[in-house]
Amino acid sequence: MMDIPQYLDEAHQDRRLRRTTHHYISDMIEHFGPERVFEGVYGMEKPLADIVAYFRGHSMSMERRLLLLVGPQGSGKSMTVDRLKRKLEDYSHTADGALYAETVRKLFRLDEENASSAPPATGEERVPLGEAPAAGRPRSGSG
Repeated sequence: MMDIPQYLDEAHQDRRLRRTTHHYISDMIEHFGPERVFEGVYGMEKPLADIVAYFRGHSMSMERRLLLLVGPQGSGKSMTVDRLKRKLEDYSHTADGALYAETVRKLFRLDEENASSAPPATGEERVPLGEAPAAGRPRSGSG
């Protein structure tokens, strides 16, 4: 298992371990491009450009900011957030976005040498958006 100094050394080498949430989203937008991220959202070029600029501008900042989407009903606020969520899901399955799995593997050394101590693999399972991640897992116990 990795201790704090080792983690800090690793984070010094791999910038992905130092990313803020804003930075992660900015990297995702850069990876796919704004056109693919917001595919199907029409007539909102300026607000979408402002959203992209917001994440790019605050990706390197430790300043706490909140992005608030305001507009009349049917103006595309929920659709915009849905597109971001879906592309974040896709990005998390890419080499650049798969930070959690790689970090867990490094922290707990889940590699082939000690695969016997790792929990058995059940295959890659994707949880659909809007569902709880534990919804598909069997419950333990009789109740």
